[in-house]
Amino acid sequence: MTRGKKRIWKNIKDRASNQIDSYFDEIDKIYQKDMNLANRYLAICRNIGMRCKVRIPRNKKILICNNCKKLLIPGKTARVRVRHNKRTHVTITCLNCKNFKRYYVEKKQGSK
Repeated sequence: MTRGKKRIWKNIKDRASNQIDSYFDEIDKIYQKDMNLANRYLAICRNIGMRCKVRIPRNKKILICNNCKKLLIPGKTARVRVRHNKRTHVTITCLNCKNFKRYYVEKKQGSK
C-alpha cells in the first residue's frame, strides 16, 4: 500500500470513529423518547464500524446485546445483577432475547 492510500485510510477511520461517537451521543439523548430510533442509530453505528473496520469502544460495546443487537439499558431493556459464585461478576441479561453477558470483577489489593 502506498503512503497516500495509508493516509486516506487513516482519515476514513478517524472520520468513522467520530461518526460512531456522535451517533452514541444521539442515542443517549433519544433512547427515553423513542427506543426504535435509538436501535436504528445503533444499527447504523455497527454498519459504519464494519464497513470501515473500526472497533466500537468497549465502554459503548457493553450497551449492545450480542444476540439480538439491541440497545441494553439497565432497568428498561436489561437486568443487571452482581453475582458471587466462584468469582465475583456482573451479569447483564437482555430482556428481549434472554441472552446474558458476564463481566468478571477483580478485587483490589489491600481492600477487604
